Amino acid sequence: MQKMTVLLVLFILTACEEGAVSDALCESQEEQHLIQLKSTETIDDIEGQSNCTDSSIEIGEDDSDDEVADIPIESPDDEEDEDVGEDDSDDEVGETFFTVNYVLRDFSHTQAQKMDEAIDKLVEIVNSDVFKQRVLNHTYKGVLSFVDNEGLTNLEIYQKLMQGSETLNPAIDSEMDIDITLYYSNNSTVGYTYPNSERIWVNDKFFRSNSLGRVAANIIHEWTHKLGFDHDYNRTTRRNYSVPYGIGTIVQQLIDEQI
Repeated sequence: MQKMTVLLVLFILTACEEGAVSDALCESQEEQHLIQLKSTETIDDIEGQSNCTDSSIEIGEDDSDDEVADIPIESPDDEEDEDVGEDDSDDEVGETFFTVNYVLRDFSHTQAQKMDEAIDKLVEIVNSDVFKQRVLNHTYKGVLSFVDNEGLTNLEIYQKLMQGSETLNPAIDSEMDIDITLYYSNNSTVGYTYPNSERIWVNDKFFRSNSLGRVAANIIHEWTHKLGFDHDYNRTTRRNYSVPYGIGTIVQQLIDEQI
């Protein structure tokens, strides 16, 4: 019996050296435990680095709340990255940029070029600081206000213009949405529109000879009707201080001053 035991031990030792049996039989329990701990720590370390890298990227892009929620709360490095990301995004937020989305109907190539140029000037002026200051400082009878202002201050009127939220298209998109049709009529009407339409009609009788400033003024005048502003029908003195006429005058002056 003792002889058989000795032979069995020798067989196991020989098999371990040659890899004939499982490594688990060749390691002591203490050695197995140390190897297991070391292996676990290595995996955790690798996964931790991966999370930190991914979390840092997610913060910078700020793609979604779900991704930010995956950031390890206990990691001070990640918290610093998150603060930096938020600060950077706040710094990058600038003033609203106003644009014009328009369609031209019944314009010849030459006429379309003139309207395009007038609208380019309009966009440039509306986005300028001098336009903002002119609107904010507009007065009627010595008071900072517009006539028929719908209860809004000069600042609120300026903000409404820059938001581009029309009655028929209420999305706040900082965009003038208009459909411009050129027509001819031998009367005193420079242009007109209807409350239930985005279309603006421009009379070629005046368009062909008007300066770019006057063309742009007519466009923004009619567009302010789309924002809900109105004016007296008759040619009263106060009508020139309404939002459509007041804003149109500011635009015309600033564009023609450039030219």
